[in-house]
Amino acid sequence: MRMATVNPDGKLLPRIIGVVIGSIPAVIGIIITGVMWSAKMEANDRTTAETITRIERRVDGVEKDMRDARDAAAADRQKLAELNSAVQSMAKTTDRIDRRLETLFDRLMSQPVAPRQP
Repeated sequence: MRMATVNPDGKLLPRIIGVVIGSIPAVIGIIITGVMWSAKMEANDRTTAETITRIERRVDGVEKDMRDARDAAAADRQKLAELNSAVQSMAKTTDRIDRRLETLFDRLMSQPVAPRQP
């Protein structure tokens, strides 16, 4: 049985050189594509980072507005509580005055009418 030899005609080196030279355009194309893709991805990353920064700034602004609104609402609630207390105090005072006036009116009505002197 005869074994197959790898290089029976002795032209291995010229064949390898031919294959390498033939593949150089493909390798250069792959390198150029890789460089272009890398540059495009870098630009996309930069754009994405800028967009994320803008969104974070907007979110920070909205959060600040929400805190301000919450603080304003708390101040309003405090003022309403103070006004409610003042109104309740005035209502109690008005009720006391009303009861005293009714008592005075009842006393006045229960007294006999004195005749007028001409």
